[in-house]
Amino acid sequence: ANLEARRGFLLSEPMMRALSDRIGKHAAHEAMYDTAMAAIAEGVDLREAVAARGLLTQDQIETATDPHAALGAATTFVDRVLARSDG
Repeated sequence: ANLEARRGFLLSEPMMRALSDRIGKHAAHEAMYDTAMAAIAEGVDLREAVAARGLLTQDQIETATDPHAALGAATTFVDRVLARSDG
């Protein structure tokens, strides 16, 4: 719910990384910044703005903004801590 409330902006970095594979890091950063500023000004979701500008395909956007992918190794670390605890 929190991710949706922020209209995709919290997961802008993974979208930028996906875009950088195609156009390079600095160009991707500039493109995502410009797109984010435009999305804010227009009051639209960042994912919608990225798609409208043709920066990424819908599949690339969905993959980049999958919240489970953003967790990285966090769940593994939590499991390890819980396994070592008494409860």
